[in-house]
Amino acid sequence: FASGVVHAHGYAVDADTGGLRWSFKTDGPVFAAPTVTRGQWPTLSAQRECRTYRAFVASASGHLICLDMTGELLWQQLAKFHGHSSPALDSPAGQIGFTGVGAESYTANMVVVGAVDGTLHIFAATDGSPLTTFRLPGPIFSSCVICAGKIVVGCRDDSLHCVDVLASAGGE
Repeated sequence: FASGVVHAHGYAVDADTGGLRWSFKTDGPVFAAPTVTRGQWPTLSAQRECRTYRAFVASASGHLICLDMTGELLWQQLAKFHGHSSPALDSPAGQIGFTGVGAESYTANMVVVGAVDGTLHIFAATDGSPLTTFRLPGPIFSSCVICAGKIVVGCRDDSLHCVDVLASAGGE
């Protein structure tokens, strides 16, 4: 899978041949790599298998896009963010080389995208519904890392920030 093109297209290429498998058009430029993960996603139709791969793409026009691995649009959420960071997921199964307990069955709960206005936008990974936002003191150009409900990201105030999503939401 490849993305991050200024002319508002994303491409899935065959890893063995380099040939184009499919492409999709976004509503604006894509400046960052997509995030691809595997999980036990809710079945969208009776014909679909529950275990699937999904790609999350953030366009510079402020949309977070979720595609399956055939290029079918599963959902799209307008968040009015302008960003240059890749979406981050709280899914260890999507991390290459992760072999921890439960890695095969863990499904992401949230997707986080940073914006140049300093806002972290947090969405539900299953359907893209907005969950919350956090405002940092400077623009965000880097991608986040999520671990144990904490989002770690650098911003242009020359600091590394750690936002505890679970504590902020009243979680454990």
